[in-house]
Amino acid sequence: MTLKQAKKLTLEVWRYIADHPEIKRKYHLPPRLLKKADKFVNKCPVCEYIVNVRNHKSSLPSYEGCPLLDNKNGCYLYTKWYWAVSKKARQKYAQKIVDAIEAWEEL
Repeated sequence: MTLKQAKKLTLEVWRYIADHPEIKRKYHLPPRLLKKADKFVNKCPVCEYIVNVRNHKSSLPSYEGCPLLDNKNGCYLYTKWYWAVSKKARQKYAQKIVDAIEAWEEL
C-alpha cells in the first residue's frame, strides 16, 4: 500500500462518516466500505500504512507521523469523534479528520 492509496481510502471512509453523522462506530459503515477498511490496523488504511509499511523495520508499532496523532493527547480527533454524543459533534470531528488527512504530507 502506498501513502496515496492509504489517504484515498481513508478519505473515502471519513467523508462518508462526515456525511452520515448517524454512524457512531466504524463497524456501522455500509458493507462496501466496511469490507474495504476492515482488513487494516484499527480499520484505518493510514494506520496500516504507518505501522506496517513505513515502519516495517521496527518490531514495535509506532504511530509517529500520523496526521491524527497529538503527542500530548494521543489520537485526539478520533477520540473526540468516538466519544461524541450528538450527530452534530460527530460530524464536526469527522470533518476535522477529513481535513487533517487531506492536508497530510509525509515528510
